[in-house]
Amino acid sequence: MSLRWDPQVVEPIGFVAGEFVTSQGGVVLSPDDGIVDAALLGPNRGMSGQGIVATVRFRAVASGDPQLVFGTLLGRNSANGPVEVHVGSVLAAQKVEFGPSFSPRSPTRATAVPVLAFGLASGGPVDLSIYSVDGRRVRTIVRGVQSAGQYRFTWNGTDDGGAQLKAGAYFVHFNAPGMKKSQVITLIR
Repeated sequence: MSLRWDPQVVEPIGFVAGEFVTSQGGVVLSPDDGIVDAALLGPNRGMSGQGIVATVRFRAVASGDPQLVFGTLLGRNSANGPVEVHVGSVLAAQKVEFGPSFSPRSPTRATAVPVLAFGLASGGPVDLSIYSVDGRRVRTIVRGVQSAGQYRFTWNGTDDGGAQLKAGAYFVHFNAPGMKKSQVITLIR
């Protein structure tokens, strides 16, 4: 199965195997975004019945109709011959209303730096800054008007003057049209 969608509105972020496949001992793989392959392993086996093969998750990047449709739907038997596959229901997709989002992540030993991500449904003033636990603004990541879209920044643990800050807890403050949020992140050295 492959899906088509409007990339200006949504982007695929993952999938979950459906019980129809897993209950019959099958596996579900995704070799590329929006493509799901299901298979039963072993000789002389086949799937029968009806159910959910997989659920593909999408992230909204703008408001609008995601225009989600099946691209191709192909069934094969154990000899790799074609098998007719029927779709019992229309895809569950609805118009997306995209709002502002903010999702900072503290680093791990593997990632080393905090990642600060946010999304804007419409352009406007944005202030994304780092504060010490005593309330001082130590680093301004973004301050000014930003266009609608998705943004991602990493913070290398320096202040606005370029000096390395100590490891520990810091506050990230995010202000944008429709959202004001603060969160604690940890700087690891």
